[in-house]
Amino acid sequence: MNSLPAQTLANIPGVLGYYPHQSIIFVTFRHHRDDTHSRWALGPTLRIDIDSLDALPEVGEVLTAEHADVVLAFVIGRFPTQDGTTLDEITTTLAQAADTHIVPIDACWHATTIINNGTYQLRFEQTPSLTDRGLPTAGWRHGRIADIPTAQATQQLLADGDLPELTRDDCFTTFDKAATDPTTWRDRTSNVANLAAQLAVDAQCCPSQFQAWFTTLETELLRLEQPLPTPPGPGADIIDTCAAMLSITRIRDVAINLLLDHDHAARTLALEVARHFDAPIRTEALCVFALCALSRHNTPKALHALMVARAEQPNHTLTRYLLLAYQHELTENLIEKVRDGSTAAAAYYGLSIPRWHDTGAGRAATTGPNADNTITAT
Repeated sequence: MNSLPAQTLANIPGVLGYYPHQSIIFVTFRHHRDDTHSRWALGPTLRIDIDSLDALPEVGEVLTAEHADVVLAFVIGRFPTQDGTTLDEITTTLAQAADTHIVPIDACWHATTIINNGTYQLRFEQTPSLTDRGLPTAGWRHGRIADIPTAQATQQLLADGDLPELTRDDCFTTFDKAATDPTTWRDRTSNVANLAAQLAVDAQCCPSQFQAWFTTLETELLRLEQPLPTPPGPGADIIDTCAAMLSITRIRDVAINLLLDHDHAARTLALEVARHFDAPIRTEALCVFALCALSRHNTPKALHALMVARAEQPNHTLTRYLLLAYQHELTENLIEKVRDGSTAAAAYYGLSIPRWHDTGAGRAATTGPNADNTITAT
């Protein structure tokens, strides 16, 4: 019999994309029942620092807007904290926020850290208890964290070739700019500007040459998709070519369907572009990385890329749309709209770029965001 708190704790690293420390995690659930099973589907998850209790009213607004059936809170950390705050003080504040309807919390547990077989203990719960409303009582008040590698959220990361990072900061170092000699950087920036100028000319005056740019891009994506032994990463020429494509909005739009059809390889290429160029090209590349990651499910890796993009270019339109879609689990709809826009952009230039997404060729079917993030309590 599965324990909801034990399973939830095991899923948190995969949901967030990292192992949280000194944090308060709020996990939302929606309840689905049929003749044989009671399924609790993980919804949006929110994390705050353990010393950010002044943010609870804002947390409450966000959680209330989700209309979740259940909200569970988990305090993760060692006590007392560096400033002397005790666990009792933290949980008392959370309990008062729940009692006064500032934050919807049905139950709250504490775990020192999230590790396999680590212990957790119930700190408070609302009346009537969730166990009185049909949840199994096993492992409710205290227990041990379930196996993290086999948790559904971890498995989704593994399917993408990722793992939860050890800390939150580690999530963002992936997108750090590469160390580049200033002279080399200037030369490549100049090269990309020249490539973009040639792209613009070919787009208007030479359809066959313009089509050839996308043939080159597809050839590289196919190479990056080759099975083991792992092929070498993208070279400077294709990185610069992709950067030039991303520097012109409508040409970027043409390329989107091709990139999404080779999403795993496109993530690799987009990440290299983001690491070697400044905004706005870097921002566009981070959005492409996020789009390709989100084409499979609501992976936290996409969120981390978008958070970096927003921090560096707050008013970037595509970044804002992608963040909103991620937060409201509407990425499948947004990606369809983006694909439609890519088809329209290709038609504008008179290009023929088949959509594997339409024909079913080339890749397996994907599921919607969080479709399988369920915990079965029987």
